Amino acid sequence: MKLRLLLLSLIAILTLISIGPLRHSLAIAKAPKTSFKMPNPPKGPPPRGRVRGGAQRGTFCPFTQPTLTALTPYVEHRDPEFPQLPPTMDVWGYTTQTHPTFWFYLPYPKATGYQAEFILQDATETVVYRQAIALPEHPGVIAVSLPKSHPGLALAQPYRWYFALRCQTVTKMAAYPIVPDRVEGVVQRLQPSLKLMQQLAIAPPLEQARLYAEAGIWFDAITTLATLHQAKPSESIYWEEWNALLQSIHLEEVSQKPLVPSIDEGFVTQ
Repeated sequence: MKLRLLLLSLIAILTLISIGPLRHSLAIAKAPKTSFKMPNPPKGPPPRGRVRGGAQRGTFCPFTQPTLTALTPYVEHRDPEFPQLPPTMDVWGYTTQTHPTFWFYLPYPKATGYQAEFILQDATETVVYRQAIALPEHPGVIAVSLPKSHPGLALAQPYRWYFALRCQTVTKMAAYPIVPDRVEGVVQRLQPSLKLMQQLAIAPPLEQARLYAEAGIWFDAITTLATLHQAKPSESIYWEEWNALLQSIHLEEVSQKPLVPSIDEGFVTQ
């Protein structure tokens, strides 16, 4: 009798041990996907901007779907008295970093010969950073990082960024005026709360991305996820979280586009 009880107890223990990892795996699989919580805009004038390029006369950019896109949250505003007019758009995002990374979908490859440029202005509209960007070998999502040689973003100060794409070749420039296709928006550095800092200190990287997204800190959330995906591209969970994050800000059309080598990997011209 005692032997039977001992065997039953042993079986129960082994069952719990085997089920434990399974429950953990199921918990991870059922964990909510990364979803961005839109914060209030920075104080001051509305952060008007453009998330998608196209729809501009004189750019000479061939039609693509999707078009040039900034991977940034936005809010559209329609005039109820004139619903037929295009909506205005506010485009902004926060970061805790002095040297954040910006993300863009480029629909044209390097072979086109098109020219791209990233510009950053301070609140006085003074250009504080300007960099020519070489297009990638294939269409995809690229990263543009503010270099460490730059003084960095001041705390609680809005900066306006632009990404301009000139779709004219050298032979056409003499005959036609240059009208770049562009996207633009506002970035502002903030100080994270003490609670968030404590949570981040003990959270694994994927959970950090979710914490940033929940706190409305866009640039840190997307860069954390992109870094994880680039480090372990075979891990489907990171790609799924990346897709979920972009879909949460209504950029479904670029959520499946690949991440391609960018500014940090040599695709920059001085």
